[in-house]
Amino acid sequence: WARIEPQRGMIDEDAIAHYRAELEALRAKGIRPIVTVHHFSNPIWTYDLHDIGCANGPSDTNLCGFGGPGGAQLIQAMADHAALLAQRFGDLVDEWGTVNEPLIWMFAAYGVGYFPPGKNALANPVAQLVPPLRDYIAAQAAMYKAIKANDTIDADGDGVAAAVGFSMSVADWEAARKNMPSTDPADIAARDHLIYLFHYLFVDAAVTGGFDTDLDGVPDEMHPEWAGTIDWLGLQYYF
Repeated sequence: WARIEPQRGMIDEDAIAHYRAELEALRAKGIRPIVTVHHFSNPIWTYDLHDIGCANGPSDTNLCGFGGPGGAQLIQAMADHAALLAQRFGDLVDEWGTVNEPLIWMFAAYGVGYFPPGKNALANPVAQLVPPLRDYIAAQAAMYKAIKANDTIDADGDGVAAAVGFSMSVADWEAARKNMPSTDPADIAARDHLIYLFHYLFVDAAVTGGFDTDLDGVPDEMHPEWAGTIDWLGLQYYF
C-alpha cells in the first residue's frame, strides 16, 4: 500500500506495473496467487509519526490512525485501496486476503507499541485498544465489500471471481508460571481469555457482526454491516 499510494490519492503506476509483472510471472509458472491487501505496513500519511498526538487533527498528510478522529477516513482509504487492487489485478487474482494476522498487528501497533504508531494500551486496554480494534474490523469489512464489487473477472474459470477472507495467527496456548505448566485456576482463566482474544474476537465479528466492547467474551454491539464478510479463514500456525 505504501508503495502503490505513497501520498493520499496519488497512485504510483510504476508500483502497479511491478506487482502486475509479479502476478503474471506466478501465473506463467502455474502458481495461483493469493493477494493480501493489508500486511502490517502502512503509508506514512495514515499516521504521521512526527505528529503522534495528532495535534492538528486529521488531514490528507496525517489521518491519525485507527480509533481517532480520522478513523472513518482511514477505513474508507483502505477500502479504496482494496478496490484499486481488485480493479487492476482481478483478471489475475481470484483469492484475496483483506488483512494478515489482525490481532498480531493490532496488539503490536496499539497494544504494546512494538509496531508504528507505537501505542501502549497495557494501562487501560479496554479504553485504548477497543476503539482502534473496532475501526480495524470495520476496515476489514469495507475491504471485503470493495473487492467483491470490483473484482468481477473469474481468473481461474471456476465460477468464482473473488473469494475473500483473511489469515489468523493461532497457537496452542498453555497455562504456565515461571516457564512451568500451571494448573492454577487464575492462570487457566488467563490462558482461556488469551485464546478468545487472539483466535475468536476478530473472526466472530466478521462472521456474526458482533463486537465485544469490554473484551469479556460477550458481544455488546451488533454491526450487521460486518456480518458475513469472510469467505475463507487462513491459519498461520508457527508454534
